[in-house]
Amino acid sequence: MIYPSSFQLGIPGIRDPVSHPYEIVRLTLENARRRTALTSKRFRPWIQGFADYAFHQGSYDSDDIGAQMRATEESGSDGWMLWNLRNQYDHAFN
Repeated sequence: MIYPSSFQLGIPGIRDPVSHPYEIVRLTLENARRRTALTSKRFRPWIQGFADYAFHQGSYDSDDIGAQMRATEESGSDGWMLWNLRNQYDHAFN
């Protein structure tokens, strides 16, 4: 599960992870590949399909979700899985 909202304290170079969904997902997948020495195809992460209700409390729209999708694809992962607690998947993605 690579939810930008899970990194509420930030990571080096990114103080507001929810505002940087592409970077969070891409860096996490790169670090996982480097630490495990596995091929990118071995990863199929859950990505965030919901607004951060605890820390950011801002909107989270199809652009944010699409950025996560793009990061998984560009990292060479074997797809992604989208999760939303309410099972509301009403975003249109390009």
